[in-house]
Amino acid sequence: ETFTLFVEQVLGLQAEETGNSQLTDTLVQLLIDTRNKARQEKNFAVSDQIRDQLTAIGVQLKDEKSGETTYTLP
Repeated sequence: ETFTLFVEQVLGLQAEETGNSQLTDTLVQLLIDTRNKARQEKNFAVSDQIRDQLTAIGVQLKDEKSGETTYTLP
């Protein structure tokens, strides 16, 4: 429910769009890519903020040794 509110209120997407798992995956991956770019640039304030905001809405990130970041949705 919190993730749905995030998608609707923060990203401005309508409720009927939030049920689309492909859209959800794309949006989460976009945020992960942005976080990883910030980490590469040693902008840890931004990368931590993205991680913390995703965690607050129930998205759990896991940084793999390979450099890939995986996630689980609420």
